[in-house]
Amino acid sequence: MVLRKMQIAVVMFVVGVACATTASAGLLDKLNQATKKLNDFNNRQQGGAQNQPQAETEGVPEDEDHPYDLNKQKGFKGSCDGKRSATCMDYMEAMDHCMDPVRGYRMKVLAERIEKKLKEEKLSDQQRKNLEEDLAAAKEAYKNKSDNPTIAGKKDSQRYLQDISEEDQIWVNAEFNKFNAKIMNKCEGADHMGIGKRREFIDSSKMMSGDQAIAEMKAQKSKDAEPFECLKKTQFVRWSIMADLMEKRMNEKNLQGQERTDWEADIASLREFAEKGEGQMPKPVDPSNPMRSMMRLTDPNDQLFIGQETARRSQEMMEDCQKKGPQRPKQKLSGTTSEVLAAKKKKAAEDAKNEAIYQKNKVRGAGGDSLSASLGATDLRYMKTAVKCYEPLKGHMAKVTADMLEKRLGEAKNLTAEKRKMWQEDIAAWRAAEAAGADQPDPPDPDNPYRWQDFVSDKDRQEINNQHVKFVNEVQKKCNAVNPML
Repeated sequence: MVLRKMQIAVVMFVVGVACATTASAGLLDKLNQATKKLNDFNNRQQGGAQNQPQAETEGVPEDEDHPYDLNKQKGFKGSCDGKRSATCMDYMEAMDHCMDPVRGYRMKVLAERIEKKLKEEKLSDQQRKNLEEDLAAAKEAYKNKSDNPTIAGKKDSQRYLQDISEEDQIWVNAEFNKFNAKIMNKCEGADHMGIGKRREFIDSSKMMSGDQAIAEMKAQKSKDAEPFECLKKTQFVRWSIMADLMEKRMNEKNLQGQERTDWEADIASLREFAEKGEGQMPKPVDPSNPMRSMMRLTDPNDQLFIGQETARRSQEMMEDCQKKGPQRPKQKLSGTTSEVLAAKKKKAAEDAKNEAIYQKNKVRGAGGDSLSASLGATDLRYMKTAVKCYEPLKGHMAKVTADMLEKRLGEAKNLTAEKRKMWQEDIAAWRAAEAAGADQPDPPDPDNPYRWQDFVSDKDRQEINNQHVKFVNEVQKKCNAVNPML
């Protein structure tokens, strides 16, 4: 009724203005547009989105996956069907109908995956029995629009999760999520306000299918396993070194004929074993003499060389493997050498300024101070004495860390030149922190501030902490026993 009165008022006003000799065409156009918008709004309120602005829908075929008016869904008949009015509201029924396809859909895709497993995979009798029970339960649950199957008489059973693989679960979840996103977008994105415009929430076409999700999982697992597979190869580097040395000795001896053929066969066997990186020992060329290749390098000098070269090359390979693994995120340390030095410089300037003020005030107050002031009650410089007592704590953590790094560097063997250089850089950084009284060094590699931890064990780090805590307790005990006022 209110809207009707507003319409009449607007029309009357338009008529009145049209009759006036001073009315302008521009004003009449604006009023006509306002009246049309009011009529459109009233029509939409009364009849839903069937009276949407033609600019949005004219000539556009109905898209079941992107509807404007949920009341017009295919197959939907709500309680207001045939008697639609402003007071009859069945919109929630339309929304419920729109979301209905999601109910039980997970069980549908689960059934599809189980059928595939039963058809394509080699299964034991018990596995096949369980999967057949899971399949029947999934189909029944989907029929009942439920995601909670009853398996082998047990309600709301999740046994199927134990019967299918991780890949199967990923496939089921991805397929369900993709379909769920499609339905959510269809229903939630509809023209709920009757303004003739949808809102797209999710683009389900960009979501991964089950097969895509499995491919991504496999790629990630392969990437995660890469450093470990890399490290496994270090166990076989010795055989490659032996093959190279055997070839060198064979050429030095200038072997010919069958003897050279036997040596070459043994060398090839070692190289093949080192390349494949599988098994415990190389496959013997001559089964009647399985240790023949091992007897080619019995010279103690050869054995010493093999041991040293194996250690050196293994270390290089391990460092390369670490680079392929997950890297520590960039971190910002606090209390570093540069930060402490900057803070000291700032404090020194402030102390100098305060001391100048103190001396100036002292001169002004000479002869006129109170008794308490003359006795030093207002002279708080004694605090410097108290603070000085704790100064040995500054840089102590850096000292014990540097000591431990130096100790372990002195014990290390077969280091590459690059690793020794990094180790020495970290020691120098900790010594600089010690000299500055800092808790942390300026890391030589800002992207890897905890690189130094690679050079010590967890037990070493615990010992560093124990030494520092013990020293802190000793200093606190000593300083607490001193009365700075005396």
